[in-house]
Amino acid sequence: GGEVVSLLEPYPGRARSVHLEDHAPDGSVVMPGDGVVPFGPLLELLFATGGTEWLIIEQERHPDGYTALESVEECLRRVQGFLTETYALAKLA
Repeated sequence: GGEVVSLLEPYPGRARSVHLEDHAPDGSVVMPGDGVVPFGPLLELLFATGGTEWLIIEQERHPDGYTALESVEECLRRVQGFLTETYALAKLA
């Protein structure tokens, strides 16, 4: 979960393809941004030093009230939002 950034920092350029998934503190799968993964710092690291070319969004379970397609659409919307925020912050720096 949250330690992912510190795990990747020593390996710049080695994260070309990254599977994104978020988890609640109890380990259950949740929508991106609802769990413990720090998506902002993670994406900043991946694109600044990770050499990342592909992000693969994993969502194996569909939260209550979502169909499979709605779940995919919501995950994509959220990750796009994280990317937009990360890019905007990078331009300000």
